[in-house]
Amino acid sequence: MKPLFSAACVLGYFSFLTPAVAGTSADFLLHLCDGDDERSRFACSAYISGATEMFAVHQRHAGDYCPPDTLGSDRVETIWREELNAMPAALKSDAALTLFLSLAGAYPCPETPER
Repeated sequence: MKPLFSAACVLGYFSFLTPAVAGTSADFLLHLCDGDDERSRFACSAYISGATEMFAVHQRHAGDYCPPDTLGSDRVETIWREELNAMPAALKSDAALTLFLSLAGAYPCPETPER
């Protein structure tokens, strides 16, 4: 199961390069996350895991957010859902963008004093 999940994470990570996945709306991802079947829930988890990994790579270079060393897809989904509940208009936005913004809000980097 671990190799399958790892493959799904890698697929999710690289799928941001394709227009179909890059244009996934938050409401569609939420629909997958709320799905009754195992495949929908797996797709949700894989998308969130892939996006989170992509943000971690980006964070190393930009420092936009500072997540804890261990951040599971369930926790990311909870943070994301809280953000969507607070701003329902974001449901029509890009899913990856809403995920990133919710994580950046939940785990901001500490301010560094200017020299």
